[in-house]
Amino acid sequence: MKITEEPWVITGYKVFAEKGPLAISVEGLARTVNKNKSSFYHHFVDLEIFISRLLNYHLERSEIILDEEKKCENINPDLFKVIMKYRRDVLFHRQLLIHRNNPNFDDLYTKITEQGITNILEIWNKELGLSTSSSRGKRLLKLGIESLFQRASSQNFTLIFLECSFNELKAIAVELKNFHKMDGTV
Repeated sequence: MKITEEPWVITGYKVFAEKGPLAISVEGLARTVNKNKSSFYHHFVDLEIFISRLLNYHLERSEIILDEEKKCENINPDLFKVIMKYRRDVLFHRQLLIHRNNPNFDDLYTKITEQGITNILEIWNKELGLSTSSSRGKRLLKLGIESLFQRASSQNFTLIFLECSFNELKAIAVELKNFHKMDGTV
């Protein structure tokens, strides 16, 4: 990224993460970065190209996060520390899910999320007491991520929120295991 593009991209990334893509306007960005609109158009030509640049920036940031996820040995505290360290990136990713009717957002969300699931599935299944070959764990993780993103906001996305969400999923996993024990389909 060019040094002169950086304030635009960082500011746009923050707005996208906190308020969504519809909140991004050239006028608002120009005010925030204290530059004129012509500077924006010089770097990005139009808002569509700018959004594409934000998506590329998110992919770059996500590669760093995915590498850190691979090193996690447990959900809490290891994975939660990574999530909170990259809170803004997680909130940006949340916006991709919310606005997945845009094919570019959906493709990027799916690509990054699938890799993240692959990275943490083993510790996820272990902490939920599921077999490592359980497809149930993967489905529950995917549902858990989507549920978390639907309920999260930039105001409530805290470590306590993560812990409560994880504990709810753990309780569901226990109930499912008990249900399947009762009907003999463990």
